[in-house]
Amino acid sequence: MVIGEANAPGFATLFDNAVADGRRIDLMNSDARAAFGRGLLLQAIRAEGATMPTGFDREGVAAPGFRNPLAAPRAEGDPAPREPQARKDDPAKLAPATPAKPQAGEGAKPPEQIAMSRRPSKAQLEIDEAKRNPGKEDIVFTMEESRQWAILKDRRVRFNIEDNPAKKGGAPGWCTHSRGVEAVKKHDAIIEREAKRKGVDPNLVRAIMYMENADGNPLNLNRLAEDFGMASSTLPMNIKPGMWAGLDGVKKEEFKNPEANIRAGVTLIKRIRDRLDDPTPAKIGSIWNFTGAEKVNEKGARIQKIYDKIEKDGFRAFEKAGKC
Repeated sequence: MVIGEANAPGFATLFDNAVADGRRIDLMNSDARAAFGRGLLLQAIRAEGATMPTGFDREGVAAPGFRNPLAAPRAEGDPAPREPQARKDDPAKLAPATPAKPQAGEGAKPPEQIAMSRRPSKAQLEIDEAKRNPGKEDIVFTMEESRQWAILKDRRVRFNIEDNPAKKGGAPGWCTHSRGVEAVKKHDAIIEREAKRKGVDPNLVRAIMYMENADGNPLNLNRLAEDFGMASSTLPMNIKPGMWAGLDGVKKEEFKNPEANIRAGVTLIKRIRDRLDDPTPAKIGSIWNFTGAEKVNEKGARIQKIYDKIEKDGFRAFEKAGKC
């Protein structure tokens, strides 16, 4: 089935029929991709017995002027939305001609301003310092990009992260205990083997896998997105192939294989742990969630809470508790 502008508004119904028939879905343009996302969301909502989000009609089309509450707000510094192009038949709205480049002395940037605009980022400065001092292990990396580089290259530097008692690690409202438990039970033999191979605490791997499947997979949307090739991260460890391809030799296309996925995840846990002075589950989990974290975040506190329960009573008792 080919989805284009003409049939995009009614995509929720077409999506149901296509999935039921097992047909291939080709998304031809941005309207179709947006409609596909609505169809994917509606499928999950119907499967969970929930109601239609406010502001959408029965086909999942937003009402005029409605802004999706799930959409992330534009962060400071992000480029503004692109303005619509002027119509060819409206000379008054045509873009003005590109102004001539200023001549020397007529508004051109002085040399010192040009030099400042070419100054490397803080992350690049950290990487450059590590390259100049390959045997030095006390260089502190603070930036997300430089920490990712150090993990992928297995360069021994330090990641500083502070405790944060304000983060309590509570479960989100959509947490599904059974989904997290099932993921761990299904892959427990792989967890034990890979954790032993890397010298990592298997209960920490269980805590992270549980959290990613129970907390980080609302309405099972992650799994649905994976099935249709729209996910940026891949279960069971919910790890991002585009970011972490190459960890322990795992190629980008191999992350869908649970064994390779868990192998890369355990390697990531180990390399984070080895770069911390006090590698608590909360600190490891915070950097697992956001590589640039300098304080324990909510995800890290949540992983610590899950880990403590598993460590105290064992995973079977944690499973029988029946709640997040």
